[in-house]
Amino acid sequence: MNSNTSYVWSGDFCATNLDEHFVALVIENGKYYSFAKTGKSILQLLETPQSLEDLVVKLTSIYHVSQEKCLAETAEFLTILENSGLIKKTS
Repeated sequence: MNSNTSYVWSGDFCATNLDEHFVALVIENGKYYSFAKTGKSILQLLETPQSLEDLVVKLTSIYHVSQEKCLAETAEFLTILENSGLIKKTS
C-alpha cells in the first residue's frame, strides 16, 4: 500500500453505535455490517482520513499486538472495508 494513501468513510452508508458495536448499512447495496472491538476502533478512527501507518501506530498503542501483525491484519481489513463500500482511498 502506498504510504501517501489515506482512508476515510465513503459517506455512502448510515451508521451508529449500538451497545458495544458499530453498525452500518451500505445504502448502495443494502448490506448491513456490525463491528466490535478492533473493527469498531478502526472505523471510528476512519471518520477522519488516516493512513495505514497512522492506524497501526494508534492501534498498537491501544491493543497488545506487534507492529508487524497489526500492519498485516489492518491492511487486510482496510481492503475488506473498501470492497464493502464503507471506506474509500484519498490522496
